[in-house]
Amino acid sequence: MKMEEKFLSAIGDIEDDFISEAAACTPAAVKKPKNLWLRYGCLAACLVIAVVACVKMMPVEKGSGGNPLPQDNMAKLPILTIEEKQRDSHSEKRTKKVLAEESVRETENPWKSGSKVELLPVYSNDAFIANDENLKAAEEAAIVDRVLLAAAAVDMDVKADDVVIGCDYGEKDDGAVSFIAKAENDEGTIQSSRGHELLIQFADEVELPEECRIPKGERTQENMERVTAWLLDKYADLAGFEEGKAVAEAVWKEEWQKWMIGGYEKTDTLEGDIVSYNLKRVFFHLDDAGNLQSIFIKDYLAGSEKIEEYPIISEDEAKRLLALGDYVTRYDHDMPGLGYIQRISLVYLAGDDFNIFMPYYAFDVKLPEGMAPEGDGEASLEGETGTEGAYVDCATYYVPAVKSDYIANMPKGKIS
Repeated sequence: MKMEEKFLSAIGDIEDDFISEAAACTPAAVKKPKNLWLRYGCLAACLVIAVVACVKMMPVEKGSGGNPLPQDNMAKLPILTIEEKQRDSHSEKRTKKVLAEESVRETENPWKSGSKVELLPVYSNDAFIANDENLKAAEEAAIVDRVLLAAAAVDMDVKADDVVIGCDYGEKDDGAVSFIAKAENDEGTIQSSRGHELLIQFADEVELPEECRIPKGERTQENMERVTAWLLDKYADLAGFEEGKAVAEAVWKEEWQKWMIGGYEKTDTLEGDIVSYNLKRVFFHLDDAGNLQSIFIKDYLAGSEKIEEYPIISEDEAKRLLALGDYVTRYDHDMPGLGYIQRISLVYLAGDDFNIFMPYYAFDVKLPEGMAPEGDGEASLEGETGTEGAYVDCATYYVPAVKSDYIANMPKGKIS
């Protein structure tokens, strides 16, 4: 094929007859319009190149799987409305936390500072306490079933007649709404909530194999990861995991040796892992000898429906909003300043007093002298451990990670 044929073919699958005719034309057979074709042809070519370049450079929103998300979908996302709970919480909300020395503050949260996350799902909570009056007999039966299934999984002898239906405040009265189902005998206690939380407490600790029975004071990251992997494998069916990811986090070390061990449902994406780490978890509690005392499972995904995936702001943008006061907290005082930030996490706030499960940037902020409440929340460990200065009193301030364009009435300041 001649060069003229290659060029014409390249610009549009033109039929061979036209290619031959065009190739047969000579400059003498064509009347030149005084270089107008050349002038406007070049102009048109430049215009095409400019349009293509602009299209290439246009940003494209991507979903969790990395596939482009049409811009029209972003405009059609439902606006999120934050509802207030309709009754006072039955438990005190913690206003202060204690962070250990910096060397053990790193958690197993799959999100790390600097992680790139563009979209995360938001869920509606079917167990929101404002919907108490809509509780149906079928939901009540489901809570009881979870107790019976858990009992079978841990070899506790529990029958349906042993399960007591109640509410947060005790025995269920006529016409009251049930929130929990509870069974208790000589082997232990099992309690299931409408919000898909399950607590199993053993009357006699479950003895672990010798290689996994690590006494307090001898626990290290390595041996606790081994213990956690064994427990996660043994109780994977109870947790409902297809593939569990073991988590062993030191809360504070040395004399206290407090560890948070458990796991979450592993997925094949960072976004999926962030959701599971926050909304589908199992926790194991050991006694001082290293035997199993209790199991706590939260599966908020089982009691929720995905609304949609929403654009997530950056960590730097969250800091900017934090400085402007666009946050919620359970602490009584304003955020003291960005210089007091000790740790940043990406979390979901969840539970029966949240109508939606939405991601937030959580800022653990050191409380300046005089701001830490005495006797409120967790007590300071200073003086008890003999490591003065190793522990820091903090409050947590939460900045919505979803872009504000999609939130109708986000509260600010202290929440109950």
